[in-house]
Amino acid sequence: MKPDKNIYNGLDPKGARNVIKGTMIDHKIWIDGKKLDPGKSQKIYNHSPNGFCWGYGGSGPAQLALAILLEFTEKRIALALHQAFKWDYVAQWPIDEDFQVQINIVGWIKIKVKTKDNYVLDSL
Repeated sequence: MKPDKNIYNGLDPKGARNVIKGTMIDHKIWIDGKKLDPGKSQKIYNHSPNGFCWGYGGSGPAQLALAILLEFTEKRIALALHQAFKWDYVAQWPIDEDFQVQINIVGWIKIKVKTKDNYVLDSL
C-alpha cells in the first residue's frame, strides 16, 4: 500500500518508529540521527525565538512539536496537529534532562487526521 504523500511524505504508516533524541545542555534534537533545525518551523509559526524545549506545555515544546511534524507531513496538517502532539508527547518528556524516545509519528498523524472528534481538522 502506497501512503498518501499529502499526509506521510512517503514514510511507512504500518508501524515504523522514529527515534527522537534530545540533549538538554544545548536544546538540540535529532530525529533518526538527523539534527532538527528550529528555523524552518519558526518561519511558519514562531512560538519560541529561543528554539526547542520539552517537558511542559509552553512555547519551546510547541516549537519542537511543530518542527517534528513538519518533517513528516505538510504545513497545514502540522499546524493543525502540533499542539496535540505537544501534549501527547513533547510535554511528557523529562524536563531538564536528555531523552531518547521511539514514536510512530506517521501512525500518530494518520490516526489524528482520521479522527472526526478533532475539531481542528474540520477545516482540512
